Amino acid sequence: MAHHRIHTIPHKTLGLGLGLILLVCGLWLTWMGHLHHVPTEIIRVTRKPDQILVARLYLPSQAIAPYPTLMLWHGVNCTKETMEPLAVELARQGVAVIAADAGGFGESYPRSYSEDENLADARAIAAYMQVNPGRFDPTRIGVAGHSMGGATALALANENSQIMATLVLGMSADITRHLPPNLFLGTGLYEQFHTPRMMRLMMYQGTGQAVQAQLYGNFDQGTARKLVISPTSDHMMEPFDAILIQESVRWAQQAFDLQTPPQRLIMPRFMLGQCLLLVGSVLAVSYGLQGNLYGQKHPRLVAAGCVAITLLVLLSGMTGHIPERLTTDLILLASILFPFAHYAIHYPIQLTSFLRITGLYILLILLAYTIVAIAVCSPHLIAHPPLLLGLPSFILHMPIALLYSRMQELRAALFPVYSNAVVPGWGLLFLFLPDLIKPGIVIHATTRVAIKTAFWLRQPLHFQWQERPSARSLQLLGGLIVLLLIVLYQQVQTGAFSLENAGAAGKLLVLMAILPALLVLGMMRSPFFQKIEYQCWH
Repeated sequence: MAHHRIHTIPHKTLGLGLGLILLVCGLWLTWMGHLHHVPTEIIRVTRKPDQILVARLYLPSQAIAPYPTLMLWHGVNCTKETMEPLAVELARQGVAVIAADAGGFGESYPRSYSEDENLADARAIAAYMQVNPGRFDPTRIGVAGHSMGGATALALANENSQIMATLVLGMSADITRHLPPNLFLGTGLYEQFHTPRMMRLMMYQGTGQAVQAQLYGNFDQGTARKLVISPTSDHMMEPFDAILIQESVRWAQQAFDLQTPPQRLIMPRFMLGQCLLLVGSVLAVSYGLQGNLYGQKHPRLVAAGCVAITLLVLLSGMTGHIPERLTTDLILLASILFPFAHYAIHYPIQLTSFLRITGLYILLILLAYTIVAIAVCSPHLIAHPPLLLGLPSFILHMPIALLYSRMQELRAALFPVYSNAVVPGWGLLFLFLPDLIKPGIVIHATTRVAIKTAFWLRQPLHFQWQERPSARSLQLLGGLIVLLLIVLYQQVQTGAFSLENAGAAGKLLVLMAILPALLVLGMMRSPFFQKIEYQCWH
């Protein structure tokens, strides 16, 4: 017992201290971001009685209506909140923004994926702006989007003569010298799908030149064009990339002839604050409750108390006593802290080892994705070695962007309505139920499964042909096929996979899943990694 005490107290003190430091830093950065946030409101646009689009309107605090306004469209498997970093920065510089959930995503009406329906949604938002000229200046209207939203923006800009600015991130298409009007193209150096080479070809179509960061054409004539390739971004990170956000804001200001003085971006610091707040909360709560005797003696009472507090927050949000966004933020945080708290109480000795191993494997996965990203653009990096200077920033920003975007997706998955009201979904129940029944079970069971999986993956490879596969092998194969079909069906429903884009979907699968998984497997099997893993456990 004495040896155990000497071993754990320094870990607990260090973990708690580090958690509190990160928590304070995260709260400060988040608070500073909130101080500069712009006024927003929720608008609902009806296409048909059963087709309602939900959008958030970001208003410039220093401008007077009617505002120059930009429609903003998100990508596949995302929501309007994904585009919030760009929307906030645009509004701070004098441009109103309508960021809408496309049909089938977020809070808008349900439907399967359709590019034609995406365009119809955009037309509906444009029509809403036209019938409200007192708020939205009809002579200064633009459209922007990322990935799927970029395709929507291009399609609308090509047909709507009122559009005078087009901003596209991470999407390539055929263009001319005049259509779409005043086109800004932004992409990441590590873009996996619409690569910098493809974007240069697109730029060449519209200007006869393929030079990046160079303004071509004239804003008054609608022929302005510019391509910006950020050395710190890939496809997923483009909506959160500081370089692309800054350049997009400047483009909108030029297109709308705004003379507002430039301001320092706040959203990158806000997203960092959210990340630090989450990590700090996990460490502070875990080490603060590590081995708590009252929790060990009364596990279900403590679990019920935590759930009761969460329900109180939920009811306060549903009745309007707490802002909707704060309500969902607190509940999302509680759903993450709940299993960590119970694991720390009931498995105190394993806590530090678990956190170390979790951090190690997160770094391993990020390293695998980084290697794939570098490999994709290696010819360009070899031709332009100075671009490697942006690699550290790319690596540091990746977990922040991943965490921020995944939290927005989790919010949309758990709350069917969360903008102008709080309506929880059934999925929220399943996040709390296992630990409510048996406190600590979620992380403990996950750890045991992970250990067995790692042991199985490290077995020596033997290639033997059996004329008659065993029943167990057939059952495993059947289960994998069923799982694959379920995943494919879900991807077809969201538009990430279809016969028309089977090639792109296959590339997505290879670059974002198969290659990183193979790299992770290879590194897991290496003696060097196993030595580090052993040290983390002990």
